[in-house]
Amino acid sequence: MILAFVVGVQYVFVRFPRFRLPEKYDDRRLIVLSWVLLMAHAAYLLIPSLNQIPSIGQFLLPAGFVSISIFYFLWSERRLDTRHLLFILFVVLPLVLIERLTQGLLTAIFLYALLAFFLLLKNHPWKALTIGAGVGAVLLTSYGPFTVIREKVRGAPDFLLASPMEQVQQFPHLLSFEPKDYRRLNPVDSAQVVLRRTALLPLYAMVAERSPEEVPYWKGETYRPILTSIVLRFLWPEKPREVYGNVFGHRYGMLTERHWGMSVNIPWIVEMRACLTSAPLGHLSLFLNGGFGSSRFDVKPLVVDGSSGGF
Repeated sequence: MILAFVVGVQYVFVRFPRFRLPEKYDDRRLIVLSWVLLMAHAAYLLIPSLNQIPSIGQFLLPAGFVSISIFYFLWSERRLDTRHLLFILFVVLPLVLIERLTQGLLTAIFLYALLAFFLLLKNHPWKALTIGAGVGAVLLTSYGPFTVIREKVRGAPDFLLASPMEQVQQFPHLLSFEPKDYRRLNPVDSAQVVLRRTALLPLYAMVAERSPEEVPYWKGETYRPILTSIVLRFLWPEKPREVYGNVFGHRYGMLTERHWGMSVNIPWIVEMRACLTSAPLGHLSLFLNGGFGSSRFDVKPLVVDGSSGGF
């Protein structure tokens, strides 16, 4: 697999054309577009009724990260008033993060911090590393407590239906921990759970050991949605939902009969091993990833080209 990755990067995709967007784009139009994207992103997170619109989250969730990236690149080149960035940092982001925290969702903090890490990495590596280390420490030690909080939040339907301001007021009343919760509040146990969930090799080894003798191959079942995923759900409300993370957990005995609302993260290589076999498709995936994910592809123009002002 490593050899396939190297071949893809060094030899096959060397002359692959770069995808670039127009080099000239008016800053004012770009700023307005970015604010529209960011406000739509925040509205989607803060207004529960918007979550009921089919397919809208697939656009509005990443739209926020795109708009913040655009604002940062413009500001770093002195093409944006600092007040825009201050408003985002001290008004928009706190509102969004508080709402996510009251839901017991730690992922939001991690994703925004990861975005900051990559934005700062090239020009401010020490700041990026500081953010990475700080977020890593928070993630390792607080995963257990946030899991407990998330369970309590989901077990309180009145809280879920309340407005964001009411949720903030009611949130402290949910923080009554029971004796069974104390172990998960331990930072050491929390770190062990995070490392176990994010490690690829143990999960891959389990699938390789048990399939196909104990657990039959999935025969490409998880790839069927590829044929229908491009159809927006508001055009096809009955479109099949992808719940393979839950099915995977039950097939391999990772979830019990009462865990029908939980999902297990399945990395692509593990998915290929569970569906078909390890070698051919695994090699092909890393071969293609080596080409499309290599540094030869200019990623920055997809957000905003800082050297030329392109979008």
